[in-house]
Amino acid sequence: MDENCTGSSTVCPADAFKSSSTVCRDSAGECDPAENCPGSGPNCPADAKSSAGTACTDDGNPCSSDECDGSSNDCQHPAGNAGAVCRAAAGV
Repeated sequence: MDENCTGSSTVCPADAFKSSSTVCRDSAGECDPAENCPGSGPNCPADAKSSAGTACTDDGNPCSSDECDGSSNDCQHPAGNAGAVCRAAAGV
């Protein structure tokens, strides 16, 4: 963020940083939360992903789990939910 002369001093003001409520990196997917400025320095934090096992959007398949894997931007749907009913009995 720019520092401006005050008009009352010959010294440039100290560095100011954007607040911690300022997004410095947008989300790139459901499992990639946006990063905010630290508020105390010039560098955006490392690009972090949601933790492995974090629930995300249901794909509608009862035989898969819906979770972030800790490294991908997008929700993953690996096989899972052993024992879940995926097709009701036909009554025969």
